[in-house]
Amino acid sequence: MAERSIGEVALFREAFPEMTDEIVKMLHAESDEAFAEQFAGLRYYGRCLCTPTCRALSTDSRRRVSGLMVMLPTEEPVFWLDVDSAGAAVLAIEVLDGRTVEPPLGMGTV
Repeated sequence: MAERSIGEVALFREAFPEMTDEIVKMLHAESDEAFAEQFAGLRYYGRCLCTPTCRALSTDSRRRVSGLMVMLPTEEPVFWLDVDSAGAAVLAIEVLDGRTVEPPLGMGTV
């Protein structure tokens, strides 16, 4: 894990390296380079707090969601990307396959 200064928010790829690799691979397969490139600097702001069972991981400092979802193509849905109204920035990643959505210790909710 990389050293961060006090108050610096973890990169999503530091908190969820395998998930990041999987999402980026799916995006490259779909030739969606603009979204794939975002994951290099995407920050992790914690789990969505809308309900205790929500499986969305916030990548937006204001924790906003748009409701505009991009489903990554797989046989069974695995991830939805919640993107801004312009369809240009990832605001959250919703994890649909039941995997753990808790980050490693020391990377909790901001």
